[in-house]
Amino acid sequence: MIVVRWLRFLLGYGWDVVRSSAQVAWDVLSPHPKIDPAFVRVRLRQCGELHLLLLSNLITFTPGTVFVEVNEAGDECVIHTLYGGDGEENVERLSAEIGKLQDQLEGLLR
Repeated sequence: MIVVRWLRFLLGYGWDVVRSSAQVAWDVLSPHPKIDPAFVRVRLRQCGELHLLLLSNLITFTPGTVFVEVNEAGDECVIHTLYGGDGEENVERLSAEIGKLQDQLEGLLR
């Protein structure tokens, strides 16, 4: 069962990396890139240090995002994203993706 969870996670995360890589490459090579870099504050669920370490690395390894910092309480982080902008929908999208990563990590680290 654990092997299936890890395999599902690796395939899903791998697909996210491929999709993000293609999007960043397209914008870098495009004459009119849609890049709108921003620092975004995202709420986190409470988690342990290992969970936070893995989460920060997964975010940073995904092209177009870098995990910058986490507050002392561990319930909020700052992420630099190439597609953040000022739009609330971008912040919500990023929050949803991070929430999904947290859910998957919790399932793997049981």
